[in-house]
Amino acid sequence: MGKNFSREMVWLGKAEIYTFLKKPDSAFYYLHKLYREKQPIKCTYENELKIYYLLSLNYENSGDNANAYKFAKLNLSEISKKKIQDISGNSFLGKHEEIEIKSISDEIIRKNKKNTFLFTAFIILISVVVIFYNYNKIKKRFFTEFQREVKERKLFPMETFTIEKNKKSIIVEDKVVNRILNNLDLLESKKMFLSKNFKLTSMAKQLNTNTAYLSKILNEHKGISFSEYINDLRINYVLKELEQNTIFRKYTIQTISEEIGYKSPTTFIKAFKERTEMTPSQYIKKLNNL
Repeated sequence: MGKNFSREMVWLGKAEIYTFLKKPDSAFYYLHKLYREKQPIKCTYENELKIYYLLSLNYENSGDNANAYKFAKLNLSEISKKKIQDISGNSFLGKHEEIEIKSISDEIIRKNKKNTFLFTAFIILISVVVIFYNYNKIKKRFFTEFQREVKERKLFPMETFTIEKNKKSIIVEDKVVNRILNNLDLLESKKMFLSKNFKLTSMAKQLNTNTAYLSKILNEHKGISFSEYINDLRINYVLKELEQNTIFRKYTIQTISEEIGYKSPTTFIKAFKERTEMTPSQYIKKLNNL
């Protein structure tokens, strides 16, 4: 028995030396002689703790955190099961060594928990990145589909789609339609469209209706939008005045544009050219040459 004890002490001493020389392979050679997972350790309680301690250190030095954690926890568990009895100064494992082993075991367990937390956080981060990437792909695909739809509709402005959608949902009674159309004729005869402030909202208010009803009626019964309707009225008026009134032809383009309700000559010239394919100046020159 003394021979076996002496041999185990030699193995343990060599394992300790190789551990602190950071040569885990050599340390494991002697530790595995002392420890078999399915067999109880045949040595003193102090040496059993020492073996667990050395195993946890060597596994940590080898990068095997799982086993390092396992033996550090096992070490603390054994310490908590039994209080170390008073031992002589010649004991291999003194009180100060127990404190050191417990401290290092606690540190290994703490590191393992930290690594577990970091690994979990990393997995969560990767999941968020994947979700965000897939969301961007879906958003990009939706935007591409939207662009294709706009292109197929000849790049009409968004307001056009909104009006079309609203037109489907708005139903106007025939009696209301007739009243609004009659009032429109009255406003036209009074040349209310020559005012700069003649807008859809103000016009709807004068007709005692709302902008949605008015827009729908103009689209369905006149086949044009409100802005086209106003432009037609103003250009028709200016064409008639230019033909019949030679004095009107002498006005500057800016004065004419202001007279018929445009806020800028540029807008007037553009609307005039779209109708006649000539600028107002070219049209007046042609009239004067007749």
